[in-house]
Order: sequence, then structure tokens, then C-alpha cells
Amino acid sequence: MEWHDLLLILIAFVSEVLGTVSGFGSSTFFMPVGTLFETFHFVLVLTAMLHVFANISKVTLFRKFFSWKHILTLVFPTLLLTIFGALLTDKVPISMSKTILGVFLCLFSLIQLFLRKNKIRTPNFIATGLVYLSGFLTGFIGTGGALRGLGLASFGLTKGAFVVLSAWIDFGGDLFRGGIYVKNGYLETRHLYFIPFLGLAAYAGAVVGKKLLKKIPEKMFFVIVEVSIFLSGLTLIFSTGLQ
Repeated sequence: MEWHDLLLILIAFVSEVLGTVSGFGSSTFFMPVGTLFETFHFVLVLTAMLHVFANISKVTLFRKFFSWKHILTLVFPTLLLTIFGALLTDKVPISMSKTILGVFLCLFSLIQLFLRKNKIRTPNFIATGLVYLSGFLTGFIGTGGALRGLGLASFGLTKGAFVVLSAWIDFGGDLFRGGIYVKNGYLETRHLYFIPFLGLAAYAGAVVGKKLLKKIPEKMFFVIVEVSIFLSGLTLIFSTGLQ
């Protein structure tokens, strides 16, 4: 294993810590940073694998916060849209989509901060639409967690429920899109050794993130969500400009 590979594993670990603390997936951080060092499609398949391990860890660590209430209305529709987005990855250029998403995240996170400060809730139909759109973007460009975070932050969930629901929404989609990416040839046999290291990085990051999350007040948690989303948007715009 070379220093380049160790750096990717370290980025995966840090991304998982940040993803757990902010309440949405590590792809929000791993995708834009990883594409600074590797090809988009390779980082895409690594992200899907990292997410599978990460979400198994989170649904286990945060299982007491699980509720069936949103499974039919949010999890299944978002899963289908994730699969649809993944099927388009080798057919549609993605650079413009990344830039548009980055700009959207920056603007909308600022709007959400304003609404939260003035105690104005985003309408449920808009929040639900954001969650659905996040599924498509997760499959298509590898990162939709920030958009999903914007949607889920509007439902008045506790921080534990927020994390576990986000993980369940991600889990099925990551399994399916990972299979599609492998079928498309995004992962070569020589890169299979990454898989166990991604598993370790995901679990360790989720454990550290959970410990940090316990120390964060509820109100501060959602401020962290929206600031993280803004920074994620900037990173997407920046990483797209470098390619």
C-alpha cells in the first residue's frame, strides 16, 4: 500500500467522523475531497462501499432511535431514485451537475440558517422533495447527503433519529448503486484490497462521531448541519473547477 492509498483511507475515516457528527453521509465530504486525488468514477465506487460499511455501523450504533414512521414515505422512494441515478452515471456528463449542486447547497443552507434563526419551518412537501432529489443525486454524482440533510433538518427530528433515518435512506441505495458501479467497471481487481480498510475506517469514524455527537447540544447540531452543507457546496464547486 502506497502513501496515496493511506491518504484515501485517512480521508475516508475523517469523512465518516464528519458525516456522523453532521448527521448525513460521509460522501458529502469524501466525494469532493477524494476527486482531488483520484478519478471521479473510482471515488464513486469507493464512496458506495464506504457508505455500506458506515450505514451498517450507524444503524447499529443508533438503533434505539429507529422508527418505522418514515420508511414507506422516505426510504423506499429515495432508494428507487438512487438506483435510477446510478444507471445514468455512464451516460450523462456530471461536471455541470456537480457545479449546480454546489451552488444550490450554498444558497439553500444560508436560507435554512435564516429560517431556523427566525423559527420558520420549511414546508414538509419541500423537505420531502429535497430528500427524494438527494437519492437521485447520490446515485448520479455520488453525493446527496447534504441535500438530504437539508430535507431531514426540516422534520423536527432529534439528532439521533436524524442520523439513523439518514443511514437507513442511504443503506439500500448504496448496495444497489455499488453493484451498478462495479458492473460498469469502475472498480478494478487490483483495488479490492481497499474494501477491508474502508470497513475499518467507516466503523472507527462512526464510533468517534457518535462520541462527539453526545457532547453537542441539539440546537448546535443543526447549525453544524447547515454550516457543513455550505462548506460541502463550496468544495463541490472548487473540485469541479479543478477537473
